[in-house]
Amino acid sequence: MKMLLSLTRCMHCTICFTCAAVGVAHQAVEEINPNGDTVLVMGCGPIGLFATGIAKAMGATKVIASDIVAKKLEVAEIMGADIVVDNSKDSLKETVMRETSGDGIGCIIDATGSPSAVNNCFSMLRKGGKVMLIGLLKAPLHVENPLENIVFKSITLKTVHGRKIFHSWEESERLVHEKVLDVSPVITHDLPMSQFEEAFRVLINGEGCKIIMTPDK
Repeated sequence: MKMLLSLTRCMHCTICFTCAAVGVAHQAVEEINPNGDTVLVMGCGPIGLFATGIAKAMGATKVIASDIVAKKLEVAEIMGADIVVDNSKDSLKETVMRETSGDGIGCIIDATGSPSAVNNCFSMLRKGGKVMLIGLLKAPLHVENPLENIVFKSITLKTVHGRKIFHSWEESERLVHEKVLDVSPVITHDLPMSQFEEAFRVLINGEGCKIIMTPDK
């Protein structure tokens, strides 16, 4: 049982269920150390939304969050995003450059898993910037102007897979219990297991964020 984590704080089971996703977001944000820097979070699913809140908690000076679903952007604002961008209507790059006085963003966290989003993100990065990939990419990446957008910018590219044992779990528990990170806005549905078809319908249609199914309801 050496890999079993025992919670040391009393928390409602609904909140505990979020710790796995919070742990991934925490590891990603901690690795890029956003303190005193600007952050762009691409993709406002549960992990992207948690990363938004954690980035603010870790001292990011400005957090921009982007998605194509308006409801998720509303939650991103609640989680602490200073600026939200609807990619289906507005230019993300123009917004980033305007909000950073033309310098480019300091840290990018991709939680979309979209090759096109990642391909385009390097042009928004400032010199010496950092890119963290969380999303599950399933196609090759192609970077336009690799000298200008990657080599000459001296960037740092990192990825995460899961959580650190047990640091990520322990920090997630602390952040949630001490209310440094409020996960409740991300939990949009709590349904009985018997309504699993409705849960997947909500998920596929982009009507919810973190959906919990409870067996004993």
